Amino acid sequence: MIGVTLNVPLYTGGGTQAGVRQRRSLVTVAEQSLKTVRRDVRVSTRSLFLTVNNNIETASALEQTIVSRRSALDATRAGYEVGTRNIVEVLDAERAYYVALRDYANSRYDYVINTLQLKQAAGTLSPQDLVALNNWLSESAPGIEALANEDKVLDNPAQ
Repeated sequence: MIGVTLNVPLYTGGGTQAGVRQRRSLVTVAEQSLKTVRRDVRVSTRSLFLTVNNNIETASALEQTIVSRRSALDATRAGYEVGTRNIVEVLDAERAYYVALRDYANSRYDYVINTLQLKQAAGTLSPQDLVALNNWLSESAPGIEALANEDKVLDNPAQ
């Protein structure tokens, strides 16, 4: 006597087909999410690239502004010494000069942050970038300090 038992469900209520459709829908959602992320990364990377280029141009323009404001300050101080300018004009010129220094420092900060963000978005950010940034900041920091010391010497020529 040999027996074979066969258990075949005649009707499962479409559960299997519903599970397959659900999995297909999840795959479609995942593919669309991936496309959205890729598009967002592409847009943000392009935007950061343009922003970094703009930061470079802004910093360059602000360097020229510092030179111009410094010349205006020197001329205003000379005018004050001969009596053609008053102290309010000297103070306004000094304020404008220090605003230019502040704006330049802020533009450099923006450049550094945006460059690091661009490298991160491009996937090329490495520890070496931070070492290079530290070296650049160490080299360039005395320039601003020298400008501040130059002002002290100009304000008090006895030093």
